[in-house]
Amino acid sequence: MSAEKQQDIYQAFNELLQHFEDITRLVSDLVWDMDQDLELRSVSARLRELTGFLPHEWVGKKLEDVGAFINPDGSAATRNWRKPFRDQLFLVHGRDGKTFTFLLSGTPYFHVKSGEFEGVRGVARDITHTLKAEEELRRSKDIAEQSNQAKTEFLASMSHELRTPLNGILGFAQLLQRNPKSPLTKVQTNYTQLIIDSGNHLLDLIDQVLELAKIEAGHYSMDIVDVQVEPFLDECLSIIETIAAKRNVTLNKVDMDCGDIFICADAMRFKQVVLNLLSNAVKYNHENGSVSVSVGVTNRAMAHIAISDTGVGIPQENLVHLFEPFERLGYENSEIEGTGIGLTITRELLHIMGGEIGVTSQEGEGSTFWLELPISQRREAPVPDRKPKKTQKHQPVEASSGRRTILYVEDNPSNMALMEHILSMVPEYDLIKAHNGEIGIAMAEKNAPDLILMDINLPGMDGVSAMRQLAKMEKTKHIPVVAVSANALHQDIANALEAGFRAYLTKPFQVDLLLETLKKIFSETAQKNADEADQVKTE
Repeated sequence: MSAEKQQDIYQAFNELLQHFEDITRLVSDLVWDMDQDLELRSVSARLRELTGFLPHEWVGKKLEDVGAFINPDGSAATRNWRKPFRDQLFLVHGRDGKTFTFLLSGTPYFHVKSGEFEGVRGVARDITHTLKAEEELRRSKDIAEQSNQAKTEFLASMSHELRTPLNGILGFAQLLQRNPKSPLTKVQTNYTQLIIDSGNHLLDLIDQVLELAKIEAGHYSMDIVDVQVEPFLDECLSIIETIAAKRNVTLNKVDMDCGDIFICADAMRFKQVVLNLLSNAVKYNHENGSVSVSVGVTNRAMAHIAISDTGVGIPQENLVHLFEPFERLGYENSEIEGTGIGLTITRELLHIMGGEIGVTSQEGEGSTFWLELPISQRREAPVPDRKPKKTQKHQPVEASSGRRTILYVEDNPSNMALMEHILSMVPEYDLIKAHNGEIGIAMAEKNAPDLILMDINLPGMDGVSAMRQLAKMEKTKHIPVVAVSANALHQDIANALEAGFRAYLTKPFQVDLLLETLKKIFSETAQKNADEADQVKTE
């Protein structure tokens, strides 16, 4: 080879080397190269900017001499240099003592002819700041979750504490209205009704604030099922008819060619959404106004439900605030009751179910609220069950036959007094009382009551534990137990019913509902006893 040819090759090599060095200066990653003895032959100049070390200070050293390979859990890691690897964590202490975390990727290279191992080359990416940002994000998320959890627990506690005195307020107000021995005057009746209405409004506010807090904290579970739209809307319209009749508001169904449409939704929450929109359409309507409901399908495979009213409408400048919590858009001091949270909850519930909500409105002419939810793949209505129903062997047994002993386990004197007054209205009922779970269990075993009313938040043994203890005892396991509690969360109710309570009454309860529940359980118990007696005779 001529000297001129050698010079050309040498110049081309230097140009290629310079080109490579220029690239390594431009990229943010470190570029490194090790020989067959796993000693560094070169490190790009980026090393100084990152760690403070000059490249030549690492040359001749092994990577294990300047840092440490680790696993994601922080334990030491080993490296097989004869196999390619990616994103291996590598810790390095900089010149100033700070710790840097790199992601190393490398590939071995071999002699072209002999195939002998000649070294490893690769890159290293500094992820120190990324890891720090992720850690700060995790910490912020944990703090936010703890804050949300604390807020939810605080509101749940406040809900319980407010429901307990409300039970006495609303309960005794109902008793005043129902007392035939001392009928109220017309003025007194109006005053009492105002107490009940105001108490129910406060109760509604408590419930909605608690529900909004649960949604914001992400503690909301949905049971998504196929819901047939038209019969579901018919049910909601029938529920709202009474409210509409009081205001002479007409309810109409238009464009309802949707008999075979099913949507994907949580049935209970979907009902809550529709009833809230229908209720608003009636409340903010004119006397002798109307509300129309229509259903259609969008090209996005969504069911489109529109609820239109002929009411007061909403000024355009207020529409942007419509779904903000506690925003009533000037109706704070009006006669129309509301919390300002209903539409916020409605929107959040729809979002959780994969839906959307919107509104168009003209001030003085009315509003149209629309919602969309995904259409289910199921298109046909379910085939009705044609199987003949089994006939009962016996006529229903009247619950009022004979006297009934009811044990009430409650630590609050006001609530105990309320129950005593309510049950005194039914001559067949005899009430015995216990102020904690332990005494309640002892009295149940001694007196064998026909039914037990059990508070949940009792001093010492809670109501659920007391109920479970009663279910294990031979003398008391057959006694039906009904929860009467200020714990109003859906999960609290579900847990109690799953634990074995026959029914769950939430404080403040309706007097009629309490008496109806007792009557129903006594009737079911009498029927069961009659069936068992007949079974014995047959055998």
